[in-house]
Amino acid sequence: MSVRAIGVLLCALEALSCTRYGKLPNLLQSFAVQLSKTDPAQPTGTADKPMAFVSGAECADSSTCENGETCEGGRCSRCWTLDVEARGRDGEPFDFSGMVHVAASPGFVSDNTARTSVQAGVAKSSRACINRTTGKTNIWVEDDGYLPRPVTKPYGECNDGLDNDGNGRIDLADPGCLDVLDDLEAGVTAATGISQTLYFDTPTVRQVQRAESIARSPMVSQQVLINHGGLLVTNVTSNGFYLTDMSDATDPKHSDFPFASLFVFTFSAPEDVKLGYLVCWVSGGVQDHVGMTQLTFPTYITHNPVSKFAPRADCDRDLTAYLGLTVEPAGAGTDVTPRLVAEDRADKTAYTANVYQNSKLLESFESGLIKVTDLEVSTRFISCDRNQNGSIEKGDEDECRNACRLDNLCTDLDGFFEYRQWSAFAQKKKKMGLSVSQATGFVPLSIEYLGQNDRNGLCDVRKTALGFLEYTCAPRTVASATGSLRHIYLCGNGNEATCDLQLWILDPRFDTDLVLPQDLDQDKDGLTPAAGDCNDNNPAIQKCDGATK
Repeated sequence: MSVRAIGVLLCALEALSCTRYGKLPNLLQSFAVQLSKTDPAQPTGTADKPMAFVSGAECADSSTCENGETCEGGRCSRCWTLDVEARGRDGEPFDFSGMVHVAASPGFVSDNTARTSVQAGVAKSSRACINRTTGKTNIWVEDDGYLPRPVTKPYGECNDGLDNDGNGRIDLADPGCLDVLDDLEAGVTAATGISQTLYFDTPTVRQVQRAESIARSPMVSQQVLINHGGLLVTNVTSNGFYLTDMSDATDPKHSDFPFASLFVFTFSAPEDVKLGYLVCWVSGGVQDHVGMTQLTFPTYITHNPVSKFAPRADCDRDLTAYLGLTVEPAGAGTDVTPRLVAEDRADKTAYTANVYQNSKLLESFESGLIKVTDLEVSTRFISCDRNQNGSIEKGDEDECRNACRLDNLCTDLDGFFEYRQWSAFAQKKKKMGLSVSQATGFVPLSIEYLGQNDRNGLCDVRKTALGFLEYTCAPRTVASATGSLRHIYLCGNGNEATCDLQLWILDPRFDTDLVLPQDLDQDKDGLTPAAGDCNDNNPAIQKCDGATK
């Protein structure tokens, strides 16, 4: 046996004695991230005294931002400066140059400060403007290998057909390319670093709701905890409840556009929630369901303000200042009708602009208690699902529905049955929807199935020339309607300024939220409510045969 063979055998028998040690190459490992030293020092907040929540509301300039925020990248934000230093595997400064991603967790970094350039291992006083941050927050720096291609540049490293990094792979076949908008065909180290912890407060209802958009909250898809203000339950439905932060609703600074209310979606009838209860705190995921902002999968604690018992220990805040809050009485609410503008389809340009103006106004009252006055009740109720297969098909059915939508005094019967909603024209300005889920005292068309005669005796049923079932009714009016305002936005991600495919619906709380004219004979029997007609759906208390109606 040769000497070499003997050596190999010995190594095999005693592997440890033949281990060979080598030194790994010193590659980029991480980043050291610190707030830049300034005088005075940049704020960080503490757990006991957090900084104000940064809203992230959409903005055109800083004049529309609140609480000292600045408009950065189209969002109301607050800015910090960072010192970033690249570190190698040995923990020492590393000579790295490239663009790195800046992010916040939780929260977001404005688009215009979401990338920073590190040169020769250092980035000094790099701006990071953050928003929608709550609780303990850290600013992250990461080498993610992504460089956004400017919109004015048609081709970049990930869609130019070239092997820019010389690894034998081109464009999206290269693991260094995330998508065709990536302008860096290079390997990814995923080296990261985080700043010291910043502490932020929780948002208010207004900060969750307020946005330039009429269909999206700035906090969509985020988890939030709301535990500020006088959170009062203003309406309870079969699948959730409406709450209003009375601190903002009554603030003169916000009276024109309050953004003070929110719907909490509980899927079924909510427990431990009644009209007029205070909400200690509520948490959940923010979603915009067809344009209406709501909290989903919520957790909450409520308190009965007239209870002799103190709030539950896990309420975790003092509600003394809000114990005198009360829900607005029946028929009361913020009257928005004078601020509405007429949506006249005769002038398409003016019509589109006025729809948008009305939507901007109503969006700020979404989920709040409002009043509209002088409503004309629908005189046409039509079922456009001619073959009753549960869907509106292209052709005559689709045209029927569009025609009804464009008619201010038309109600879609299919929606009337499915959603218990009817339409009215408010002060000859805007078509609104009203729900009969809770206020059933006035139902403009009283039928239980299609084709049944109207039990009110005010509407005649027939089939149109095209075979659609239609009820035509005598003109009627409602003096005022109060309810919680819901939004249904059906334009997808289209231009909100030109979208008229949307509905604004009131959810009345009681029969008395609908006020009928006192001098009208609604059922045409020759008697008016003022004369004591108990067959008229009049919310005013009447004396009928010695009994209160």
